[in-house]
Amino acid sequence: MIAGVFVGGASSRMGGRPKGRLIAPASDGRARASIVERSVSLAREHCDRVVLVGRADAYVDLALPIIADACTAVPAGPLAGLVSLTEYAGDDAVIAIACDMPYLDGALLARLVHFAPDAAAVAPRHGGVWSPLFARYDAARVRGPARAKLDSGERALWSVLEAVGAVELPLSGSEHATLRDWDEPADIDDARGE
Repeated sequence: MIAGVFVGGASSRMGGRPKGRLIAPASDGRARASIVERSVSLAREHCDRVVLVGRADAYVDLALPIIADACTAVPAGPLAGLVSLTEYAGDDAVIAIACDMPYLDGALLARLVHFAPDAAAVAPRHGGVWSPLFARYDAARVRGPARAKLDSGERALWSVLEAVGAVELPLSGSEHATLRDWDEPADIDDARGE
């Protein structure tokens, strides 16, 4: 299984600062580290290989393979990254992880890895909305539908989950909280007040 940590976003709401480089709070018995370092460490515990997906200039010192987004006429965001990741993976399953989840939990990642092993894709939902960047994809079965969505101009990554009949990973309220992301400075301020 290959974990792809998605690092390619523009981070415009964070003022262009690479979100994965923000320092995550110490938790889970782990010392403080950048969010991306924490995510990579967790992924290594459950996956054979870990790669970075997307524009990764700010992360080259991590010495991980970098998978560029699939080429499109206009920027296509994480859907282009998923296409590249599934092409890179061949017949392996892949885990997609956003680089901006400072509370990601190892036990929840383990559940994602093992839940509904025969499903084409597995992801949680929050408020009825899929979480496609904390999801497991069967690369061989998802690659074609993902490429078709990308080629048609689709940009919504959740549409791939719908297209392949993804299985929902049920989460408790506290598990949903571990998937909170940091999109803007106020998210960091809120975390300091906890």
